[in-house]
Amino acid sequence: MIRTVWNAWEEEPLELNWPEDWPLSEYSLADGEPWGEEAVEAALRGALSMASVAGRLAGARSACVLVDDHTRPVAWGPILRRLIELMGELGLAPDRVTVLVSLAGHARMAEAEVGWKVGRLPDAVRFAQHSLEGPFKWLEAGGKRVGVNSLYAEAGFKVALGSLIPHPFAGLSGGAKAVMPGVADLETIRRNHRLVAFGRGKVADPANGIRRQMEEITEAVGLDLLVNAAVNGRREVVALFAGPPRQTYAEASAWARRWSACPPARPHDVVILNAYPKDREMLQVSNAFNVLATLPKDHLEQVRDVVLIARAKRGLGFHALFGPGGPLYSKASVPWWMAHAKLLVYSPGLAPEDLQQSLGGELLGRWDEVLERLAAGGARRDAGIWHQASLQTAE
Repeated sequence: MIRTVWNAWEEEPLELNWPEDWPLSEYSLADGEPWGEEAVEAALRGALSMASVAGRLAGARSACVLVDDHTRPVAWGPILRRLIELMGELGLAPDRVTVLVSLAGHARMAEAEVGWKVGRLPDAVRFAQHSLEGPFKWLEAGGKRVGVNSLYAEAGFKVALGSLIPHPFAGLSGGAKAVMPGVADLETIRRNHRLVAFGRGKVADPANGIRRQMEEITEAVGLDLLVNAAVNGRREVVALFAGPPRQTYAEASAWARRWSACPPARPHDVVILNAYPKDREMLQVSNAFNVLATLPKDHLEQVRDVVLIARAKRGLGFHALFGPGGPLYSKASVPWWMAHAKLLVYSPGLAPEDLQQSLGGELLGRWDEVLERLAAGGARRDAGIWHQASLQTAE
C-alpha cells in the first residue's frame, strides 16, 4: 500500500494499492524540526539589526513586503505578522507597510488562498496583488527597459519573502525571483524566460544565466531584506534565512539544494512522482519532473514508465507566459528526459483537454487503470515514488 498526501493547502490523505511482489522504494523529504516562535523571532531581529538593513529601515518612510503566492508551499502568516510588528517597533508603523503578492504571470489568488498564504494582517497594512497591467516604474537594467510594480519600486524599505524549492530553470526559487519575475512587467519576464529555449537555465543550480539576469534586475531596483524559508513534507518551516540579499541567498540556496536532494537507492523502471505540494493546477505540476531531470544518466535510461500523481482541483490553471495564448506557450512535447519512458497521469476528475494543453501523456482516472498499464510493461516492476516531487531532486 502506498500512503501519501495530495491537494496542497487542503491536504487529503491518499492510499493506493501496490502489488506485494513489485519492489517499491519511497523517497521523502526529511521531517526536520519545525521552527517555533522564538527561533523566528531571533532570525528576524538579527536580520533587522544588521548594519546594512538597519540603515535602510531607519531612513524609510514606507515599506513594501513581497510574498510568494499559493503555488509555493510556505504559509507566511505568523512570520509576516511578526516582521511587521518588529518593523513597527523600529519606527515604521503598519499603516506605512504594503504587502504585495509576487504573482509574476500567475492568476490572482482568491480570498481563501490569500488567507492560506498571509493569514490575518494588521488592519492598517495595505494588501495588494501584482498585476501585469501595472502601474510600473520603468528603469534600465542590462541595457533593457524594465518595468517593476510601482508599489514596490517606490517603497523606501524593500523586503522579499520567498519559498526555497528546486526550480526547473532558475535553479531554486527564492532570492531575486520575488522581484523578477514576481513584480515585473510581462515583456521583461518573457525576455528572461525565453532563455530556457537556449539552455541558459539549470535545475537546482542557481549559478546560471537566467538567475543572473533576475539578480541584475533586482539589484537595479533594490532589495533591502531577504527572508527565505524551506519546508518539510508537511509544509512546516524547517529553515529560515534572513538578512542582506546576496549573502543570505548564497547560504539559503546552498542549504536548500542539499535539503531537496533525495537520490534513488537503485535504478527503477517505474518512477512515481507525486506533484504535491504544487499539485493544484496542471500548469504548475511540471516542477515534479525535476526529479527525472536530475536522475543519474544510467538510472534515467532504465525508466520505462513515469506515473504523475496530481489532484489538480483547479484544472489547467493559468500562466500568462506558458499557458494557452501566452507568448511562450507550446503544446505538450516530450522532454529529453522522457525519451525512453511513457507518461501516465493519475488525476481523477481532470478534463482530458487540460492534460493535452499542459503535459500530454495518458490520463487515467482510476488507480487500478494505472496498475493495469504498468503490468503490461512486465510481470515484475521495480518502482520508486517521490512523495513530494515538486520539492525534491534526485541529485
